[in-house]
Order: sequence, then C-alpha cells, then structure tokens
Amino acid sequence: MSAYRPAGVLTKIQHRLFEFISICHDRRAGAQADARKLSASTSRRQLLEDFKTGATVDRHASDQIITFAALAAGQSKFRIPRLSDHVRSNGWLVEELLQAKNHG
Repeated sequence: MSAYRPAGVLTKIQHRLFEFISICHDRRAGAQADARKLSASTSRRQLLEDFKTGATVDRHASDQIITFAALAAGQSKFRIPRLSDHVRSNGWLVEELLQAKNHG
C-alpha cells in the first residue's frame, strides 16, 4: 500500500525545499565571489611586492623552479623575493638527490 499524499502538500514541500536550496546556493556563491575578490587582490599585492625586490620569479614559483634549474644544462640564475621554508627544503632536496649546488 502506498501512503496517501495530497498533491498540494507535496508541491508545497517541494517548493520550500527548492527555496531553501536556492538560498543556500546564493549565499555560498556570494561567499565564494568574495573569497575570489580577496584572493585576486592579495595575489596582485604580493606579486607587486615580489617584483619590487628585483626578483625574477614570484614567491609562489621560486620553490618550484629550483628542480627545473637543477636539471637544466649549465648554470641557472634567478632571483627570488625571499627565502621561504619551501625554498630551503626544495634546495636541500635538490642538493641531496641531484648533487646540484646552491650559490644563493
């Protein structure tokens, strides 16, 4: 036996559920948009700060380029904005595994 559901009641429940989901989605989308604006603003500020130091790569690429520089033929030179923990650990790892020297 199936339960009796008046059509009007089910429609109201469905409508309320759809409303609730729409409100949640709108709030989440708004929060994500705010986060993207903040992230873009922060990224722009950091990039300008990094290049004002005379760096040739930004703070986010500086630790990642070390491995490629170590694998490249000849000597690689680039200037980083600051010595981060990521740069230190990646530099150590490259020295240990590839016997590449850091002349920072």
